[in-house]
Amino acid sequence: KNRFLFRSKSPQIIFTSNDLYKEPMEILDFNADIFGLQHDKGFLLSSKHFSSLINTQFINGSFSYYAFDPFDTRDLSLLVQLNEVSHEKVVNLIPYMQRTKKVIDWANSHLTCGIVDKASVLYRGPLIKFFENSTQTFQMVFNLEDACISLSSLKISNIKASTKIQDSNSTSEIISTNFLGSKLTSDIKLGKFEENSKSLGIEISGKFSGPFSTFSRLILGDQGENYSGQYKGLRVKGNQNTKFLYKSPFIPEQLDLLHRDSFLSLNTSINRGSLSFSKYQNLTEINSKIIYNNRTGIQNSTLSASLNSVPFKFDLFTTYKK
Repeated sequence: KNRFLFRSKSPQIIFTSNDLYKEPMEILDFNADIFGLQHDKGFLLSSKHFSSLINTQFINGSFSYYAFDPFDTRDLSLLVQLNEVSHEKVVNLIPYMQRTKKVIDWANSHLTCGIVDKASVLYRGPLIKFFENSTQTFQMVFNLEDACISLSSLKISNIKASTKIQDSNSTSEIISTNFLGSKLTSDIKLGKFEENSKSLGIEISGKFSGPFSTFSRLILGDQGENYSGQYKGLRVKGNQNTKFLYKSPFIPEQLDLLHRDSFLSLNTSINRGSLSFSKYQNLTEINSKIIYNNRTGIQNSTLSASLNSVPFKFDLFTTYKK
């Protein structure tokens, strides 16, 4: 008599929670076989499989819901699977909690396109009333396809990545992307990297290799393969290979490479590069090794090239005056 089973076929459910979502969520065509178990102080509802539509997107999963009346507690454990969903719809499904809001704000500010596939989403925590000692956790694992990221004037496209989010921590492996004509692979980590840290940090490490023109496009502003103004007619040839590391406080609205608390290091090799400005101005046979970070400057680096067929070679390093 303490057990029961019922089938739910609800055409529309409006879910409202100011602690989880900014706007009410409309759930359509909710279907589930739900098992119930009554306890002395409450009851348990669980379903091994449910399906519904949220924002026209089909989702399925499982849940357990425990209601404990004396303290008006409503605890939910929810697991959801998603496939081939636009990034906007996925961001809207993530609960806007204290631990996730910076990740959501960053995605809204910088992620401009992309498809989320093979996603598993887990939420455990209160559903109705939230107390000071209430515990919540949110986890999400997914693949990101054909994504685009905009960082100030820099735009990166064709991103393919594998990502894991756990509350305010996030790790992402960029498997491949088009970075100003070069192939880029990278690891991105978001979290508290020091035990006593009060704020989140971001760490990006990786490498990109491809044409030397990646650097000219980066320095002169991304103008594609064609240059205008004083750089009109510039022709760039050669190859480069670069390893990089970037660490900074995490600011969702911006990613500042020159932030006073940030660290940026580059290790670059340039092979047989050339810059042709006109018939009479040519920098050819550019070969260079550059080691740089924003704290010590350029160190242990070399540059050799020919200016209008006249060869030269330099050792490169940065000196500071006290």
